[in-house]
Amino acid sequence: NEIERRITELANFLGLDQNLDRQIHQLSGGQLQLVNLASVLILRPKLILLDEPTSQLDPLTAQHFLTVLGQINQELGITIMLTEHRLSTVAAMANRMILLQD
Repeated sequence: NEIERRITELANFLGLDQNLDRQIHQLSGGQLQLVNLASVLILRPKLILLDEPTSQLDPLTAQHFLTVLGQINQELGITIMLTEHRLSTVAAMANRMILLQD
């Protein structure tokens, strides 16, 4: 019952509630990223590490995904640490940034 309650809450929070009955192969790339994120959030982590989470997404879907990450950080208090080649997409969201060169 607890897991089902968490799934329902996360589906609503992430905007996936309309997709709960769909097969994985029927989801878009952005929806798949949100499902992956939900599978992590169900465990209530304090920190989420992401390696270029928007690399396979179109610009609009990538921006939506980053907005969702911002909401997770602000509303759920979860720290988000990610790598990204396109700094312009995440620079405004960052509290701290580490730049690696060469």
